[in-house]
Amino acid sequence: MKGYLLSLIGLSVIWSSSALCLDTNSHTAAWGPTLKEDLRQDFLTFYSQPFLQKSGLFLGTAGILANTGLDGVVRKEWPYSVHGRGSNTLSHIGEKVGSLCWIYLPIYTTGLLLGNATRDTLVGEPLFHWGYRSLRAGILGGVHQASLTYLLGSKRPSNGPSNWQPFHGSTGVSGHAFYGALPFISAASLQQSPWAKAVFYGLSTLSGLSRIHTEHHYASQVLLGWGLAYLSVAAVSEVERPKSPLWTLAVVPQKGGYQLQTTVYF
Repeated sequence: MKGYLLSLIGLSVIWSSSALCLDTNSHTAAWGPTLKEDLRQDFLTFYSQPFLQKSGLFLGTAGILANTGLDGVVRKEWPYSVHGRGSNTLSHIGEKVGSLCWIYLPIYTTGLLLGNATRDTLVGEPLFHWGYRSLRAGILGGVHQASLTYLLGSKRPSNGPSNWQPFHGSTGVSGHAFYGALPFISAASLQQSPWAKAVFYGLSTLSGLSRIHTEHHYASQVLLGWGLAYLSVAAVSEVERPKSPLWTLAVVPQKGGYQLQTTVYF
């Protein structure tokens, strides 16, 4: 119970601390009418060439860990390198944060609804953006997490090796690592301060590391879960980023008249 309480307290300060240095430079003014179109753009962005290259990097790295025995090396060395009272406490908190995965979508929906109703307040605006972006990233990444975890067919440490055997296992992508990382990465994406970003990115790793710590997942499975959360939030952020105009036209005063000036952006 104490772990869940600490987890909820930690989640509750995400949006309140985000209000201190929030970057709300976003095209989203209202979420209801645009959710379907925004999700379509999120998926299109996720499958664009730059994101496919990033996805390939995560998959390639995880594939090397899973299919060369390196996962087993990490599992073997972890207890000698990390275990201790402090790491056990952090692991316990991270585990509880990841265990909230079944209620994250309602949390995000509640956040955006409350934020939308109080957008003229200090915390309303960041709460809305955090909830709306997290909801979309959760849907986008959740679909891929559910499908990839079966497609890769990797097993838990207690059930066998981590090598990929399509459709022979159901833990290829850590759900705890994905759902536990997403709210913090989403908060990080809204920050202007590099220090605030670093704090939130650091917190985003707790759930995944706790799964390695308790031997519920191999390192490759945790990497894919965290990477999927990162890519999902990045895709949503890319859609939210205001697009620069391709060109501008301006009338510039000159001595004795005016000059028509056109600027083309590359």
